[in-house]
Amino acid sequence: GVVPANENAPVDRRKLQARRIRARMTAAQLARRIGVNRSFIPAVERGESGVSPATLGALADVLGCDITDLMPDEKPERTRKRAERKVAA
Repeated sequence: GVVPANENAPVDRRKLQARRIRARMTAAQLARRIGVNRSFIPAVERGESGVSPATLGALADVLGCDITDLMPDEKPERTRKRAERKVAA
């Protein structure tokens, strides 16, 4: 789906970090390439900060992937509910 420009886009922090490492970039180098503060990428990778749709697009461009490669996998509703039950048990 389309994410409104004023809302954070969903990003999978582990996928982001894996793509960055595969691209042989430090967090600071990636931040510089997309024009954000050097502390931003580590914050996203720790799950402490979200990203705008524009930033997600810039990350994908620099990392040479599609934005969907940086987003969480869609899980079928049934699988998600089963996982939630296991956590609650």
